Amino acid sequence: MGFRIEGRTEIVLKHWTEFPVMTGAEVRCRSVSTAEAERFDELRGEDRRRALLDMIISWNLESPAGDPLPVTLEAIKGLEPWVETAITTEWFRQLFEPPAPLGNGSTNGASPAETNHRS
Repeated sequence: MGFRIEGRTEIVLKHWTEFPVMTGAEVRCRSVSTAEAERFDELRGEDRRRALLDMIISWNLESPAGDPLPVTLEAIKGLEPWVETAITTEWFRQLFEPPAPLGNGSTNGASPAETNHRS
């Protein structure tokens, strides 16, 4: 009998270890293979932002006026560079950590209202 690896389908970024200023932000990203993560890490500029767009499922980010930001390439380009860095850094950190067990009281992935994805 072998060990079955239960792959994650998504990673929820809401505990901003290196970027506490992001507390309250929630970004849902898809999980990827090691090969995909390595390819992403090699990308720069526009190619990296397009790949980031493909990774993000939803987020609760808002404009300075309080309007929800759609998950689009234009919105990603409009972020301050540190916000994009915070998202990619935390996503990578969680990609390479084992998932925590759900345990009792899990909401089965439910979360507050989210902004829908796509451009």
